[in-house]
Amino acid sequence: MLDRTSAMTAHLYNPQQALETLMRKLGARDEMLAAQVQAAIDAGKDVSENQPATDRRKKTRVYRKTVPFSHEEALQTALDALQAYFVEQPLFVESAADSLTEATCGVPKQMSFGYRASSEKVEPIVLEGLGVEKAIEIEMQTETQLSRTGEETIPLKRMPKKQIDEQRHHIADLRKLTKFTRD
Repeated sequence: MLDRTSAMTAHLYNPQQALETLMRKLGARDEMLAAQVQAAIDAGKDVSENQPATDRRKKTRVYRKTVPFSHEEALQTALDALQAYFVEQPLFVESAADSLTEATCGVPKQMSFGYRASSEKVEPIVLEGLGVEKAIEIEMQTETQLSRTGEETIPLKRMPKKQIDEQRHHIADLRKLTKFTRD
């Protein structure tokens, strides 16, 4: 029977070393992704704390506080962020692209450029776009934003299912390598 210390020494590294190695390698490959993962880690976690009642107060005061993750929790948060980036977002794009392919757009049969105050007659329309792949973009800068920095929109493209499955398996394998507690 293995105890907790022998399970940890079987890895030959601890959660802090694993996290540092992961972030170093991630930063070397993709600095933007590493910054996003680091931001998720730096957000910390919310905990509830109790302040005992005093003579003037009859109830215990409970408040929330943000505290840093432990190294093991930070490592799991990093893996969750990588899962979201490499698996969940591509699955979302796939689902959205499938849904939009089946959507149609109503276009007026005859384009009129004149202004009509009111019309009792319904304009005839033509449905277009059924079964056609549509471009999906995320707007990074809104119309009301005064300063323009970087890209205004980011196009989202489908990723092959095989590649998504490979990424899912890689992250599952990585989770196995970074498990430091027994269940």
